[in-house]
Amino acid sequence: MVRIKHSVVWQSAVVAIALAVAFNGCSPKPSGQVLARVGDRVITTDDFKKEVQWRLSHHHPLPEKTALLDEMVARELALQKAKALGLQNDADVQRSYDDMLVGELKDRQLLPQVESAKISADEIKAAYQRDIAKYTKPAKTRLAMIYMKLDRVMNADEKAAIEAKMADAANSASQLKDFSRGFGAVR
Repeated sequence: MVRIKHSVVWQSAVVAIALAVAFNGCSPKPSGQVLARVGDRVITTDDFKKEVQWRLSHHHPLPEKTALLDEMVARELALQKAKALGLQNDADVQRSYDDMLVGELKDRQLLPQVESAKISADEIKAAYQRDIAKYTKPAKTRLAMIYMKLDRVMNADEKAAIEAKMADAANSASQLKDFSRGFGAVR
């Protein structure tokens, strides 16, 4: 039994080594002439053409050729340094990347669907009328208290004058429009 396990292990190892040797160097060869090497990455004429097309289609400025290649090399250097620091695994970077993907999904799929939707004014009005309870609130009730202090030494005429003032204020308050500033508008 042990001999069979060793045999299977040796056979698996031989197959793995054979596959590694067979596929060694099968990584895709860069297409186009190599313009620059940045670490293990090469920038080719095809990459350069793609960058030019991307900038033109996205309305980015297009510098002269050597300056553009310098920018591409600097960007690749910065990208490799960020990866060496493991920034692609940072939670905030991943969140930003995910947000960018969701935004791109909305731009490419959802916005065209929304823009192509044809909704007439009558349909909007009917939907509003159907769900009017969601869009309306009951009128608010305003409460107020009118307080005027009576003094013990006041005579009946002074007390009657204060009561008349209070009745007048209550009458004025009852006639206020909904858009007024409340009792502060009563004088």
